[in-house]
Amino acid sequence: MKSKYQDIVTAILNKSGYKNVANAFKDVPCHYGIYVIRIKDINLLPSEIIEHQNNISKNANVIYIGKAEKQTILERLINQDLGGGTSIFFRKLGSVLGYKALLSTGSNYKFKLNDRCKIISWIRLNITVKYFDCDTGYEANLIKDFQSSFNYSHNPKKCEYLTNVHRKNRNIGLIAKK
Repeated sequence: MKSKYQDIVTAILNKSGYKNVANAFKDVPCHYGIYVIRIKDINLLPSEIIEHQNNISKNANVIYIGKAEKQTILERLINQDLGGGTSIFFRKLGSVLGYKALLSTGSNYKFKLNDRCKIISWIRLNITVKYFDCDTGYEANLIKDFQSSFNYSHNPKKCEYLTNVHRKNRNIGLIAKK
């Protein structure tokens, strides 16, 4: 008999059931759990990330796995990861797309409003999402299994290129703050 974890892995690998971000917010559940962010075309990302995804990741198009445990999945996706917040995913994606940090508060930084709007537009065109009503404790093992480039914590094969781009932008934000 398959476990809940195995069912989630199978569902992540299955391309059907992912929702376009432009339409996903209508159906995003108001509960806690796991969500998976997938890019429609991996070739839209820099070659270093494509190489990491193709050689390391279990599925080249799954670029981030997250959990919603203090906010519902709806709140987490709208307010943070896909809606212009200061989540690690949004900041890394903005950095990869070439946007520069406006200011930084410790490890967090923000982009100019105009740039945030451009990043959100890019997300709506190129990202799909799938979510699961499950124990958020699955997140760490899913990240270990999938080794998605945009995940840092729990990822045994981090994408160094992405880590460096993100750190560089954080440092720009710290300098801008002074």
